[in-house]
Amino acid sequence: MAEVVCVDGSVLALLPVPVLDRSGAAYETTLRLLRDGRPFGEVGECSGWRLSRTAEQLRALQAEHGPDAFPPGAYDAVLDRGLVVDGDRAALRRLLPRDRELLCLRARDPDDGDPSGELRLWVREDRTWHDGRDGERGRWSLQARAVLDAWGSDGTGVRALLDGPALLRLLEALAEEAAAITGDRRLQVGTEAADPPV
Repeated sequence: MAEVVCVDGSVLALLPVPVLDRSGAAYETTLRLLRDGRPFGEVGECSGWRLSRTAEQLRALQAEHGPDAFPPGAYDAVLDRGLVVDGDRAALRRLLPRDRELLCLRARDPDDGDPSGELRLWVREDRTWHDGRDGERGRWSLQARAVLDAWGSDGTGVRALLDGPALLRLLEALAEEAAAITGDRRLQVGTEAADPPV
């Protein structure tokens, strides 16, 4: 189980729980959400695999670019794949949403009923203008934070803000616990996680 302190002061616990096949063997995990120790919701079919993959991407990026680096979002990936010519890149970037979704886990099926929920991890970039001194030009500074939004089965939501190292610790802890539940080495951080379990 991993915990984060939310903006409103509540504590959100994320607990990987097994998904069992017909023979009773655990083949994947979902996440049970607890808010201040009380049931809040459940999210995420194949959440173990998705958490492991996101942790691997974040670990590799931080090893190369430092602890405050975050993976690119879907829109950045479109730009980076060369699907947009360079002359249009700057114009298109202004039109794209600013937040970058890293991971979104929902209840397995709308018909499942309670407990349902949603968990979304995205990157928010805050820009701050710094005036120049003694005739120097001013400059913008950019700070990225991971935002964890969770909605419970009763429709209420909570939010937590995480820096890069805290996000990586959270994802690694959840992925390792999911791997321990299922015995699937592909879910362990640091091993190949190419395909989701079937």
